[in-house]
Amino acid sequence: MGEVYWSCKPYAERVDHGQSDDTVDNNLEGQITEPELAVYTCEINLKFRLIEERQVIYNRDQLLERLLDAISCGADRYLEPIAADVQALEIPDLEASPQMRRQLILLRNSTDT
Repeated sequence: MGEVYWSCKPYAERVDHGQSDDTVDNNLEGQITEPELAVYTCEINLKFRLIEERQVIYNRDQLLERLLDAISCGADRYLEPIAADVQALEIPDLEASPQMRRQLILLRNSTDT
């Protein structure tokens, strides 16, 4: 199974496509390889207590945005984590949507150059 990336940035923004960096040891350049890409089904179950305005709780889109912001910032006076379970299962490429398969092909082809 491939490595799971936990980042808000799209994959293409996280990968250095051969751009040089003065801080990289030149002896390691030949050893660095592009990561192998795979498709994952991910599930996140979170349980926490949150202090929030009542009207936000009833607006699903606004609630999701606020929850993601609160969780990414971590525990504070307004957020109290209780439990978290994160699972990522690699699936065959053919189980992904056609759009996701196209993006996967583009990403794999872009790492070949």
